[in-house]
Amino acid sequence: MICVTLVLFCLRWQFVGATEVMGPMGVPDMWQSFLYVLPHDNSTMWQARTCAGFSKRYCFVGNLIRSRGHEDFEEAPDQHYIDFIKLLKPLYTLINWFSMSSLMPQEVGSCCFNQMTVYHKFGTKNGMSPIEYVHSVTNFSAEGKQLNLIHAQYNKFFCVNIIQGVGFGSGRMKFRGKIHNAVFVLTPNDNGLIHFFPPERIKEQLNYDWFKQNVICEEQSWICIRYPPRQLASNSSAST
Repeated sequence: MICVTLVLFCLRWQFVGATEVMGPMGVPDMWQSFLYVLPHDNSTMWQARTCAGFSKRYCFVGNLIRSRGHEDFEEAPDQHYIDFIKLLKPLYTLINWFSMSSLMPQEVGSCCFNQMTVYHKFGTKNGMSPIEYVHSVTNFSAEGKQLNLIHAQYNKFFCVNIIQGVGFGSGRMKFRGKIHNAVFVLTPNDNGLIHFFPPERIKEQLNYDWFKQNVICEEQSWICIRYPPRQLASNSSAST
């Protein structure tokens, strides 16, 4: 109980590693995204570098929700965070939601301080109970999940944008990192496949069902059994 109390104290000031998404004049947009990072040892995105130690395909960062007026919600009781830990701890390895907090390096790759800070920042402040938030991050249906965030780094040698993180949800499209008007690529999987996405078609081709089938389910096959991707048409990416 003492440890939980100390963690809750830290939550009052800790800044979660997810990027703040701001609209005009610095006002947060009405925006939601399920954020995933792709493992890269040399990534400019620290979550992607950390993820490389625990996964070959992806790590989940959280259900990021930005909504005007969420500051009006009262602080959640401590029991909410205790309940959140109880709900998530048996599940976090099944959805690749590993702790990636620099504040608690001894917990990196495990659970549940980093995950709890995400819930505090994006769940309780939007009035979500522990069970509602955990349900949202374990629901892998494509409904309401459009590509709305890309974090990429331009590679001068290959003249491509290497994707380091993607988000799916609602709200306008966001780009992060140093991106050029060039093809986007997902790095090779265990079979050596590299996926290419032309910038003018990336939102169409890199949709949630495609990402689920080609990235998420390569490590967590149960997800595609329980939440089968819709039939992918001819808009699939080029691969080599």
